[in-house]
Amino acid sequence: MKRLLKHCIWFAFLTIFASLQPLLAEQEKYVEEIRVFEDFVKKQMRIDRIPGLSVGFIKDDFMWVKGFGYADLEHKIPATARTAYRLASNTKSMTAVAILQLMEKGKIDLDAEVQAYVPYFPRKRWPVTVRQLLGHLGGISHYRDYEVEGHIKEHKDTRDALAIFADFDLVAEPGTKFNYSSYGYNLLGAVIEGAAKQSYGSYLRENLWTPLGMNDTHMDDPNEMIPNRVQGYRIVDGELKNSEFVDISSRFAAGGTISTVVDLLKYAKGLDTTKVLSFESIDLMHTSMATQDGHSTNYGMGWGITPVNGRFRVMHSGGQAETRTYLVRVPTASFAIALAYNFEGANPSAYSNRLAHLILDESWSMRVYTGDRVDDAIFGGLWNVFNYGFSHFDRYQKALSTDQEDLAEAFAYFIYVCQPGFSAIEL
Repeated sequence: MKRLLKHCIWFAFLTIFASLQPLLAEQEKYVEEIRVFEDFVKKQMRIDRIPGLSVGFIKDDFMWVKGFGYADLEHKIPATARTAYRLASNTKSMTAVAILQLMEKGKIDLDAEVQAYVPYFPRKRWPVTVRQLLGHLGGISHYRDYEVEGHIKEHKDTRDALAIFADFDLVAEPGTKFNYSSYGYNLLGAVIEGAAKQSYGSYLRENLWTPLGMNDTHMDDPNEMIPNRVQGYRIVDGELKNSEFVDISSRFAAGGTISTVVDLLKYAKGLDTTKVLSFESIDLMHTSMATQDGHSTNYGMGWGITPVNGRFRVMHSGGQAETRTYLVRVPTASFAIALAYNFEGANPSAYSNRLAHLILDESWSMRVYTGDRVDDAIFGGLWNVFNYGFSHFDRYQKALSTDQEDLAEAFAYFIYVCQPGFSAIEL
């Protein structure tokens, strides 16, 4: 009996060990890349004077997140994977998800005027639709006087937040000009409340954050107890100081959330599935809009749509008092990077570019200069053709065009512009 028990124990041990082998192998796969990246982060943070930073990536089913420096310098509280940072404009894509969910439920028509859902918002010279707001094509102003609008200290509800810009004139006829607008996304937050008949925060909690296990994501209310909330910092006269207190409820659907890097990566992973949106709606959200005259805006619905190295990439950054955030996704590679830090400065893409370089083993956001402005222009055109063309293929696994006449005309154009004697005037 003892011999049989011994064999059973060994069998159980070997079974467990075998089941762990794929996970151990995956972790081992990135050990050196992570070590190199950690060294880079520590050095770069000193250069940038960032007090605390949390950063991580997800590749397939492997997730790594780590905190560096301090979430609170005065109390020497270290930044961790679960430190909570204001997301700022990375809130916008969540607003877009909510709008598209309500579209799928038949509660929102993307081409309806906003007054169908927010009847108290004043009509403008031209109609403004939900779709146009999603792509920053609605003509709604961004901040006009940031010295006033960017330093609000009173808590505001939805009507109060909209009242700030309700009487502003449109900056352009809707559809004719890309004009990035946080106020436009606040108006979308009101659309969500009108269609869903509940508050923006409660809708996102029930329909986005909870389904994706984003339990550390909240509306940023200074009166609420939010675990692991950071202290923010800024540079004043060359010295590191605490951030000015700003109540960001006035930016609720454009930048009013707080979360962790772990939750951002759960969010990124969730958008590779149909847990919160159909693939058709995700594809729509990830498609760049265009102005009426046909110029691409490189912005879809809540996401910047910019290819990199021929890969299809969506991303957004965020910046406000106390924080900078960055979320970049390469859906076709099941890859995403998220980072946040408690400092009002520096360049978050420096960290994400280095991490992407290491994990994907390729250069990221390459810039080539020939020394000649004409050659630079030609190379830039060729690079964009490659970048956008391969991005389309990466996304859909098919060429943008298979029409032989179109292809011949495109090649003839590049033969023309690259021929000897070509001048910048002809370009």
